[in-house]
Amino acid sequence: MPKGVVRYRYGDDVVSHILQLEAQGQPLRGGHVDVCHAGLYGAAQRHFGSWRKALAAAGIDADTIYGRKRWTPDGVIEAIRQLDRQGVPLHYASAYRKGGGVNAAATKHFGSWDEALAAAGYDPQRVRRSRQRWTREGILDLIRSRVARGLPIKSYSVRPHSAKGAAKRIFGSWRAALEAAGVPNPYAGRRSWTKASVVEAILARQRSGQPLSYEEVARQAVPLISAGRAYFRGWNEALAAAGIDPETVRRQRRPYTPEEILDGLRQRDAAGQPLNRPGRHPDGLVRAAKRLFGSWADALRAAGVPANEGRRTQWTQVSVVEAILIRQYNGQSLVWSDVLCDASRLGNAVRNYFGSWGRALRAAGIDPATVRPHPRRPPYTREEILERVQQRDGEGQPRNRPTQHPDGLAQAARRLFGSWANVLRAAGLGTGRPSRGRRGPSRRREEGG
Repeated sequence: MPKGVVRYRYGDDVVSHILQLEAQGQPLRGGHVDVCHAGLYGAAQRHFGSWRKALAAAGIDADTIYGRKRWTPDGVIEAIRQLDRQGVPLHYASAYRKGGGVNAAATKHFGSWDEALAAAGYDPQRVRRSRQRWTREGILDLIRSRVARGLPIKSYSVRPHSAKGAAKRIFGSWRAALEAAGVPNPYAGRRSWTKASVVEAILARQRSGQPLSYEEVARQAVPLISAGRAYFRGWNEALAAAGIDPETVRRQRRPYTPEEILDGLRQRDAAGQPLNRPGRHPDGLVRAAKRLFGSWADALRAAGVPANEGRRTQWTQVSVVEAILIRQYNGQSLVWSDVLCDASRLGNAVRNYFGSWGRALRAAGIDPATVRPHPRRPPYTREEILERVQQRDGEGQPRNRPTQHPDGLAQAARRLFGSWANVLRAAGLGTGRPSRGRRGPSRRREEGG
């Protein structure tokens, strides 16, 4: 067995590793474990039948891990009435946007949302008729009300969502609706970049004495960094196009001492800055902390700051792009599976604001093709495929999840064998369905093992 590979021979081994992850404060959601600890996830399926049952064997309530509520019919009815008391419209879309899972629970217990409304004492037809019908005046009032309350008025931030579609139908576009409401265009300050304007912006920063290091520009002028990468394929190349030697603008500082690291962390904590995201701390602090203390969490503990109690980042499209650029600057991986493992909140923000990791990378001026998890390799042979599959099975990797096999293995297997199941049969591993095995921890102690 390769060095460092964990072999989960018994159910107790799985339970022990789960408890270790819990003690370390690592996420225990099935999707996260499947990506970051694939061997553990596959072993949990083999020994217990499912990840939830493995959590139960470890004494962990899966519902607390997933943040799910145990719904009953009475609970659904009470939740619907609570929405009504809060002034939330009771049509399906409004309840869904409110969140909490009441829609799915209503369908599960009553068969449909209408049936759940009826059980709660509401007329579904009347609820549908009460749905807001947008008028010209209603949209203008909404915009002016948001301005008066200091709320953002860009189209992606407006609630309810139906207002955007209605504005487009009535005014032709959201910007036209803002103009009709007499509101300054929030997009007016957006700059259209060209190669010449990027160079001019760099020279303007140089003339005004502003720093030109990647780290400082990424912190102060994300659009300039993104444009520089988009037009010149890199910040160093953009600096060179402006006639500036990149080496002359790099930030240089002497090595950190342990005391400086601890003082810096305490100052950031006192200032209310998030401490649970190493990628947010530039100028070599993270690398120095890991070198001197062993890990970022150990540095936080030494500074008297709980490792898992940092303040949560308030994400926006700009802060997502900034986080990606800072990860790149700090030399952290930009492979999607790695981001999910060590920065799951960034991954969630990417889904919310960009829809996919590829779109987020492009917004940061990074070509997704350059961050592939594995370089191109020569085509697999049939013998190599069978050897790799058998090796991964010996390591405890899940055999029935072809997407967990990297560098094109699954695609090559389908091309040469016709299907993933055929590969498993040829490798002598059956069809790939995980063996149920024992449903609970091993009986080694009872057997005297």
